[in-house]
Amino acid sequence: HYTIERIGFCGLKGLTMRKLYDVKWMRVISFSTLLVFGKMVSANEPETVSWYSKGLKETWETNKQVAAFKTDGAVNISDFKKHSSLTEVTVEDRAGYNLIVAKKSIHSVNKRQIDEEVLQYISNVKPLFTIIYKHPSNLFPERNIHLDEQILVKFKQPFISISALTQFAEKYHLKIIHQPNNNLSKNGNYTYIFALSDRAIFDIHPAQLAGKIYEENNSLIVEARPNMLNMFEVSNFEIDGEAMASAAWHLGNQGQSIFCNNVAAEQLADTRISDVWNAGYTGQYIRVGVIDVHGFDYGHPDMNGQFLNGWNFIRDQELNANNFTASSSSASHGMAVSGIIAANGAQRGGAAGVAPNAKLVPFLVDLSDVSIIKAFQKAMQAGFDVDVLNCSFSGTGNNPLIESEIQNLTNYGRVRFGSAKGVVVVCSSGNDNKSDEQVPMYPAAYSEVISVTATTPEDKRKDISDKWNLSSAWAPNYGKKLHIGAPGICLPTTDFSGAAGYSTSNYITFSKTSSAAPVISGVVALLLSKNQALTSQEIKDKLAQQADKVGGYDYSYDALKPGHSKEMGFGRVNAFKAIEETPVGITEKTKTENSFTIAVENPVGSKLTINYDFSQLQQDVTLEIYDMEGKLHRKSLLYRHEEMVTIDVQDLSPGMYYSKLFNKEDELVQTVKFIKLW
Repeated sequence: HYTIERIGFCGLKGLTMRKLYDVKWMRVISFSTLLVFGKMVSANEPETVSWYSKGLKETWETNKQVAAFKTDGAVNISDFKKHSSLTEVTVEDRAGYNLIVAKKSIHSVNKRQIDEEVLQYISNVKPLFTIIYKHPSNLFPERNIHLDEQILVKFKQPFISISALTQFAEKYHLKIIHQPNNNLSKNGNYTYIFALSDRAIFDIHPAQLAGKIYEENNSLIVEARPNMLNMFEVSNFEIDGEAMASAAWHLGNQGQSIFCNNVAAEQLADTRISDVWNAGYTGQYIRVGVIDVHGFDYGHPDMNGQFLNGWNFIRDQELNANNFTASSSSASHGMAVSGIIAANGAQRGGAAGVAPNAKLVPFLVDLSDVSIIKAFQKAMQAGFDVDVLNCSFSGTGNNPLIESEIQNLTNYGRVRFGSAKGVVVVCSSGNDNKSDEQVPMYPAAYSEVISVTATTPEDKRKDISDKWNLSSAWAPNYGKKLHIGAPGICLPTTDFSGAAGYSTSNYITFSKTSSAAPVISGVVALLLSKNQALTSQEIKDKLAQQADKVGGYDYSYDALKPGHSKEMGFGRVNAFKAIEETPVGITEKTKTENSFTIAVENPVGSKLTINYDFSQLQQDVTLEIYDMEGKLHRKSLLYRHEEMVTIDVQDLSPGMYYSKLFNKEDELVQTVKFIKLW
């Protein structure tokens, strides 16, 4: 008003003081009216925000017609309706929190005022920012993506000192939320997570701040991005009836009827997993990480002892047998995935996992960028240190920070025998019936992962119009980025115990690529139980080379990718053929015991002498001797009060052998190789 007053006075020399006064206020009032009207219009006009992805500027449109909030507590819609500017309030369960979305009336006040007024009478909510996502291919409708106050940053220098981080945070009014663990490989480059200060969240858009941070620090920073809460999804897969061991056609197919459709299966249209079990490989000593939603039931009868300690990234606390809760009472995606990998209830008539002697490391996420990135980093840390990582989720957004964390896993994770073999990352390809050349789905589209499609009992890729639709028609995605096919129709698996979860029983049947990916994760565990020295790339190659070229698809369309089809990747997985072509490796110790020593005479003749000291171990140890084909030849008990044992190995053929030592919990504590000379 001050500027307008000065302008008004400049042209009013001939007027009386009274007229001058009246004209002045008329002009001020008129301008104020225009200003208020302008604010009301601008409050509803779209604005744009920008940040950078691999150095290229991305511009997004904000949705100013929406007010969004998140909470991990109960939601009373009437509380939000108290605000006169909010209408059409809806609540969505986001597998870890509730997302509250309301429309703003046409004459809405600004975002800050709404947020502050809502927070005055609802204490357990967090205001969100909303942008409009338009897929570049225009093959998907526009949708709202919600951002919170967190900002993800990857520096060019892998590990930053706390003083430098503090200085950086203070410059931009940020709080340090997460920094990579010091025991991660120094070869990797990891994401740091910051958050706007409590007041700054009202004053600046996190997307704009991410762009500003990159522009002002691009010589020091690789990426700076806001946290997207709902870019990734798990499929709302179809369920029908309860699981039955006899319906597990993907494990051993004898042409039996498939439970959920009561249709006879194609003879031998399976992965030959039961043949692998008969050869003695069941996933023993292998740890499979599961990044998923809804929760993990440590008390399920078919998962007894299968879950190791994991992490809850929603509550930021350890996940264990005494500290697990479901983040949803009506869904159980994580349990369904886990049961396909490692359920051990077959002998009781329950669910059978692909690798029933593998162990699972559960990572409970809400599928935000932050929770997924934290899970990727945790999977590499000591105490978790997984061999395989299952990701049965997908989204259309390419996030370079998530890609970088996957590269860390596959290049520098799973250190075995003194070198990094790489964590094997397995991802579902998604269920949108789209070509990955037009619509790549992430993380499956990243070259480092194993992307999995869903196959039917007829040894075909699931088709949009085939007989395997239950409540809706669907088909998996396809294309050049796809790696392999695996059964993904009506697989019996675990639900939450009791009434919680997808059904009121302990079991469900599971379909879509969310079920096919854990089949492959289980097969990888079988391969690694024969040879832990295999690298992640060697695992990918073996699965591709030994897959069955089924379905009648064109496996020669690309001379640069021989043996690959767009519908089935390199074919439907054949676990037994892959095992047959895998040499026996020496299993590395999976538990370190500093309280004992052991020495094996090497090489040996007719007697194997073992010197040991178990005085501090307070328990006896079981010794097993295997040949290089994995056949067990000896089993003995080493008593803790003794110091030496001599074992007759005269009948063993000359060659390489290895001994495994187990504690009373049947955990492998040591492996020692020896050579039989004569």
